[in-house]
Amino acid sequence: MSSNGRSPDFDAMYKIVLVGDAGVGKTNLLGYYTASFEERQLNPSTNQVETFSKVRKPTVGVEFATKIVIHPVTGARIKAQIWDTAGQERYRAITNSHYRRAHGALLCYDVTSHGSFDNLNMWIQNLRDSTESTSQILRCVSVVGNKIDLPPIVSNAEHGEFIAAAGLSRQLSARTSAKNGEGIQEVFEKLVVQVHDVEQEKIVDAGKKTDDKVKLGVGAGGSRGGCC
Repeated sequence: MSSNGRSPDFDAMYKIVLVGDAGVGKTNLLGYYTASFEERQLNPSTNQVETFSKVRKPTVGVEFATKIVIHPVTGARIKAQIWDTAGQERYRAITNSHYRRAHGALLCYDVTSHGSFDNLNMWIQNLRDSTESTSQILRCVSVVGNKIDLPPIVSNAEHGEFIAAAGLSRQLSARTSAKNGEGIQEVFEKLVVQVHDVEQEKIVDAGKKTDDKVKLGVGAGGSRGGCC
């Protein structure tokens, strides 16, 4: 730790969860985003990035990786701790417990599977049920339609209608491909920046409430303020 109480490597750290049905590509999305520059390069012979795997084993419980994001306005170094959660029903109790302290979520579906898209409402409800009543996580949910390298079944219009009906942020939504890397870096980094901005707003609001209490409390001379 540095003398000002901050880590020398980052200014803030937040937990992000990847949520969605098994097989929608959450692990491949995370693998691409946290990979090295070399691993992200498209191989012309296969037309896919080195991190992509068609035979990746299903996630058992939860796994996580980290990434530093530089805030585009303030320059703050934000450490994202990104948790890849299993989509299978048998791991639901484990994965739900990891939502409780999360600051943001990538809500993922497969654009070639209407079933995974229809289940988004269930995943949002899981987030609501598993987080504290004071959590602002639903302000920081990005809806990600993955596998756009394949012919889509879920249209852009349906994607937009879901976001509007759920009251989520359009700016955070995206359609991605874990096979060629399209849209992945942008969707992760927009979410991490949004989480940081929301958390900073909470700190400012808490400071204002404290100031208001001081103004209504005991004055500098030791007497309670007032007209009498």
